[in-house]
Amino acid sequence: MAAVMFGPKLTTVFVNRWRALWFSASMLLLAYCTVPGEEDASPPASVSEATAAIAAQAESSDLTKEQRAQIAGIVDGLNQIEGKPRN
Repeated sequence: MAAVMFGPKLTTVFVNRWRALWFSASMLLLAYCTVPGEEDASPPASVSEATAAIAAQAESSDLTKEQRAQIAGIVDGLNQIEGKPRN
């Protein structure tokens, strides 16, 4: 019963070249249909937007001093990547 869940055996798929071509074409079609195109993908957030979101979340949550220091280090690192001066 478990073998049915995972599709046909590879020995039956590659019995002849037509089955092998059908199998490979179906895998290519599956890959084509599941990968989003450029227009479907949302653009990544900028570093400054990510920095602002991290800082706002750190201020509004119940964090220890060590955790706040770690977040401040991350924010400083992101600001250095973007070329902003340190606060």
